[in-house]
Amino acid sequence: MRILLVSPVVGDAYGQERVLNESIRLLQSRSHEVLVLTDQVVGSAPTANHLVAIPGLTLMHTLPAKAHAKILKQLIHEIEALNVDIVHLVEQFDPALMTYFAENFPLVMTAHTVAPTCPASHRMVQGGGYCTRVSGWSCALTHYSQQCLKDFPGIPHRLKAIGQHLNRTAILKKHAHMIANSDYIRRALVLDGWDPKRISVVTNPIASVQRITDLKNPIPNHFVVASRLVPMKGVEVLIKALDRIKSLPWTVSICGDGELSHSLKSLVQQRGLQSQINFMGRLNYEKVQTLIAHSTALIQPNLGVESFGMAVAEALALGVPVVCSDLPALNELVSHQVQGLLTQAGNPDSLAQAIRRLIEEPGLRDQLANEAAKFTAEAFQQKHLEATLEVYQKLVHYPLGDVKRTEFRKVAST
Repeated sequence: MRILLVSPVVGDAYGQERVLNESIRLLQSRSHEVLVLTDQVVGSAPTANHLVAIPGLTLMHTLPAKAHAKILKQLIHEIEALNVDIVHLVEQFDPALMTYFAENFPLVMTAHTVAPTCPASHRMVQGGGYCTRVSGWSCALTHYSQQCLKDFPGIPHRLKAIGQHLNRTAILKKHAHMIANSDYIRRALVLDGWDPKRISVVTNPIASVQRITDLKNPIPNHFVVASRLVPMKGVEVLIKALDRIKSLPWTVSICGDGELSHSLKSLVQQRGLQSQINFMGRLNYEKVQTLIAHSTALIQPNLGVESFGMAVAEALALGVPVVCSDLPALNELVSHQVQGLLTQAGNPDSLAQAIRRLIEEPGLRDQLANEAAKFTAEAFQQKHLEATLEVYQKLVHYPLGDVKRTEFRKVAST
């Protein structure tokens, strides 16, 4: 099978790019040809059979009509030469481009986040909750109470964002089979009116990593946080929790950077925890994995939900237990007192108690680590590959909608 993956960015950028790289490797291991269309390559290019980089791909919708027609024509000529069997989007793109894909190929899109269900791409509302409404023009009214479209200044910009969202989702709802990377994302899609029969849950693959050689000998009472330093990640709650148990013997390494970096460091100094909490900044993937591998546990104290929970899955694949908030989709990966400990989101006392247990109960860490070790990278990989191929094979044999497999649109030759 010849598979065209379409992604805004490929290479070594963030977690989504790591997922894409691993997906390509797994598909190629079954002798499938993987071709990639992208806007830009960051770092090392993926090992695709063929890669086409078109600068401006993700900004097509902002171009004047003449420039838009030119880049669309270029894309169609490039794609025509590839002779692909199926197109797999990992993000939403220009409506004209998605329409072209839908009219000529079986079409798949992976929802890595709730973005396909929300003009603001996040569904977050004031007070830390999440919107449960079906997206539409009513989002303009919802904004006045929830400020959910605050990134779009002024009524015209907000209405334009909603219109573009509805245009893109109309194409996908009609033509695409959706892949959700967790049951939480599947539920969000169904809540927003997507056909449940055209949604498959395919969890992310995890890259093979060197597991801990001795699960019983991590660095004693050393915990790791690996996340962006932004409000929804809850690192401030963690610092307050640690302040409650500062008399106990523990250390914490915080890997990551973000808008709260300065204020969190100030909070650590105010609480007198600077000798126990170390801000590592943004490290490369291998260094973060090494720190996690030798820790007592990974801590993920989220205030908001995760679409999958990549850091949690990678910790489990290393055989390391996890302390995390009892929120989707983290609680799809971690069961309380099985692979880790679940805590009440935003509650420093609940989080402090979980950390205290790992310090004071001698056998608990080993018990959790033994269960975490069952979540091997190979198991994630196999599950991802089989589920992905099942979707592809179903669509190639029974494509959705009116797919013209025998000829490309006439625009390709005009």
